[in-house]
Amino acid sequence: MKTILDIYNEFNQTFIETNQVLADSNFLYQNGAQHEGTVFSQKIYNQIIEHCFMRVFLAWENFLEDAFVSYLCNEEDLQGVHYNRYAEPVDEEHAYGMLKGTKQYPDWTNVNNVNILSDLFFEKSGPFNLLLSNPVEFQHMKTIRNRISHISKQSIHAFNKFTSSQIAKSNLTAAIFLSTIKCGSTTFYSFYTDIIKSYVDAICNR
Repeated sequence: MKTILDIYNEFNQTFIETNQVLADSNFLYQNGAQHEGTVFSQKIYNQIIEHCFMRVFLAWENFLEDAFVSYLCNEEDLQGVHYNRYAEPVDEEHAYGMLKGTKQYPDWTNVNNVNILSDLFFEKSGPFNLLLSNPVEFQHMKTIRNRISHISKQSIHAFNKFTSSQIAKSNLTAAIFLSTIKCGSTTFYSFYTDIIKSYVDAICNR
């Protein structure tokens, strides 16, 4: 069975590697890198930043699933703390079955669903209690995720409404929005992915 340290390290490795890919890509783009007539264009960079965002967000979903299963099987956090459980699954497969219930799989993109599960299975929601406030940033990230992964009128409308509320602009690609400076020198990409990292640290009690 994976320990919380294993799960943390898996996420952290993905996070570091993905951000290094983005940093390298940004360097090539900003410096107009080219090879045999092929220029590292904004179009290429846009594809990469969307891919990087999706990779970090998917790593967050995977982290939540692995962490829930691990804690439900009574694994300790990084400081050696165990959390009181309302169920005692016999193994990882049993724990996962309890989490998904009658659904095909748990929806880790929905913080409300995550909170329902943490309330059902852990006293005072255990290590996931910091999500009880329903941080709005996770809904923002789901909107961005859906804009990248779904080509539907609904996802486009939701994304346009979101970007209008953030930067008073609409009809943007996810890449252009993620590349936009939110404050100081921090892009929306860094702002949101750093939030994910901070919650991973907190849930693992790093």
